[in-house]
Amino acid sequence: MTMTRDNESMGYGLPPIKETIGRRSWFGRRRSAPGFIGRTIGSTLAMTVACGATMLVASQLRSGSPWGGLNAMATAVGLGPRRARKRFDRSATLAGAGVLAAGLLAYAIIYEGVLSATGRRRSLMTGLLAGLGGYATDQLLMRRELVPNFRRTLGDGGTLAKYAALGLMAAR
Repeated sequence: MTMTRDNESMGYGLPPIKETIGRRSWFGRRRSAPGFIGRTIGSTLAMTVACGATMLVASQLRSGSPWGGLNAMATAVGLGPRRARKRFDRSATLAGAGVLAAGLLAYAIIYEGVLSATGRRRSLMTGLLAGLGGYATDQLLMRRELVPNFRRTLGDGGTLAKYAALGLMAAR
């Protein structure tokens, strides 16, 4: 009888460490990642919180009120007054938050779908492309006369920070 000190022979039911190096699980198969819906919801929440917080801070620094950026989101799609107000406005501010969340949900569905279809993983490059894609999407979808209203509320630095936050959360 020889004495071995590996986990399997000691009754732990685990394979020796040497055989598990380079594997995702002890059983030789990859553990299932959360499904597409779970990843999409996670991406949506992360992007919404990051972009929303960035917009609140940028708006506060630019105009002295955190609500201006969300109000500008509502005016960009025609749900608020023509000119974004700086103060909290229940209908415009909540509509702006809803527009932001809905837009980022649609964006997360596309982003996660592209990652799944191409077999790519999240990386700094995919995050950079997501941020640039978000900027391009907003430029195409927002009415031209309302884009200055949005930029005026956040400022150029705040607008850049919003898309940087989107890209960083996409790369997470």
